[in-house]
Amino acid sequence: MNTMDIIIRLLEAAALGALIGLEREVVSNKIISDYKNPQVIFGWLRSYTLMALLGAVSVFLGDLLGDTSTMVIFIGSILFLFILFSYAYSAFRQHQFGVTSEFAAVAVFLLGALVMLGEVQVAIFLGIFIAIMLNYKSRVAPLIDKIGENEISTTLKFAVISLIILPLLPDEKYSLVQMLVFLPQNNFTLTPFFNPYGIWFFVVVMSAVSYTGYVLSKVFGSDKGVILSGALGGLVSSTAVTSAMAEKSVTSEKSPYPTVIATVAANSIMFVRVLGIVALFNPVLLGTLLLPIGSMILASAGLLWWIWQKSQEHQTEGIITEKQESPFRIGPALKFSGLVVLIKFFSTFALVYQDSFSALLAQVTQSAPILAGVLQNFPIYLVSLFSGLADVDAITQQMTELSRPSDTLEPLSTLAATTAIIIAVITNTAVKIGLARKFWSKKFGSLVLQLLGTVLSVGVVVLLIISLLG
Repeated sequence: MNTMDIIIRLLEAAALGALIGLEREVVSNKIISDYKNPQVIFGWLRSYTLMALLGAVSVFLGDLLGDTSTMVIFIGSILFLFILFSYAYSAFRQHQFGVTSEFAAVAVFLLGALVMLGEVQVAIFLGIFIAIMLNYKSRVAPLIDKIGENEISTTLKFAVISLIILPLLPDEKYSLVQMLVFLPQNNFTLTPFFNPYGIWFFVVVMSAVSYTGYVLSKVFGSDKGVILSGALGGLVSSTAVTSAMAEKSVTSEKSPYPTVIATVAANSIMFVRVLGIVALFNPVLLGTLLLPIGSMILASAGLLWWIWQKSQEHQTEGIITEKQESPFRIGPALKFSGLVVLIKFFSTFALVYQDSFSALLAQVTQSAPILAGVLQNFPIYLVSLFSGLADVDAITQQMTELSRPSDTLEPLSTLAATTAIIIAVITNTAVKIGLARKFWSKKFGSLVLQLLGTVLSVGVVVLLIISLLG
């Protein structure tokens, strides 16, 4: 390194020390103002800046002397002894037993050393993270006060299903014959469809939505926590969010708006996910898909604003929390995952025998040639229909692949691929509407039916207009 590089790194180390030191000084001033008796405070802005420089200089001196590690340990040990004596004085003379500032001082010394070693980005990340963590004590402390034995038990249960059970499950599909060896072998029974990891992952996601909603409700309030958890969960599985919100609606029937908003928000994010997949695998398809999916996103946004305004007319805050029994209930997740298995079972059946459907359609078109153009892509649409019962992302990716130019197969037209994706989206959303309407809170189901039904109608109308104009 030349002289300018060394100076720049020293300044970077000093800046990180000053950032953490500034946070500590602001806190120290507050502590002094809150106590009538003088308090001994460890470290101010200048102290932390000097400690960061000390860490950087120790590495520089080590490089000059040819033994960096020994120099860092030597100077670091002197600093540690000084910090230890300061803490002993505060603890025994002033009964201040907190060690946060002392540990922050050690961290600042090491950050300075990291900067001089060339790991500037790592040091900046750690420095900002430490400053944020120190600063958020006032916000985290009230949340910790609300944590009880039930919350600890809930966290441990969620850790078991997500970090212990899930990694142990095989991530591969099994056929009926593999699971039930006594079944006869045919195309259907030999087709793999049951993935233990995928099914349990659905249980984890649904439980995570409920658990995250509970945690966020502690931070932001019950209504906002539910809505935020639904929006975040929609990035992974809108079906899991719908199920979790539907189950929660039973305990908040007087105030269904937060759960309805979370459900619509999650499904809106599903539409965005579809556009993202298409943009990644075949951007050309966006030319026809953007209008129907975009119109559904805009309709969802408008309806979300409307239902949010409607929710503000009702005093809903606290209703969910009052009736909430537990932040972690795996029973509904297991029941719903069983329903997902059934959907996969029947959709696999349809996909296996799609050739039979195609042969039947071929006979129909031969006897009635006028129907040939209408039914040309019907098998593709049928596959999308049944695939959408369980998942949208997979069929979306498949359609983007089929619509790309290929040396072996004639590509699917963009209009046909767009229609197939919209059919899958409609089917998937219709399944969630049916579940919300049939199995859970009546008011929740009615609102979900009205809102998502309107969104689907907008998408279908736009798609029909595109088809007629095309």
